[in-house]
Amino acid sequence: MTTTRISTRLAVAAALAAPLMLGIAAQPAAAKDIQDICRNYAQRAVDDNAENVRMNCGFNGNRWNASKQFHAAWCRERKANRGKMRDQEQERAKQLQKCANKNKPRRDKKG
Repeated sequence: MTTTRISTRLAVAAALAAPLMLGIAAQPAAAKDIQDICRNYAQRAVDDNAENVRMNCGFNGNRWNASKQFHAAWCRERKANRGKMRDQEQERAKQLQKCANKNKPRRDKKG
């Protein structure tokens, strides 16, 4: 995952957090909205796992499940709770960033 994509993931997670930080209470989402929100969340989770695999990070567990249906169900069970989604997305982004930094080619210092 490029630094730009990781930064974008962090920005999305921050955008999800903004209403919570401002003290704005989340309104219950309608069933159709929950389906749409959870479908998008699940796609981002699966994309993150694809980066995990591509970069050979070795992350596993529910957060790194490769099934879009798994992540969509997780989201629906929590009624598309933005705080819980944000927490998962931020943690995946942080872990992917650490993996990307670890996998960066190092420049030898000559001197």
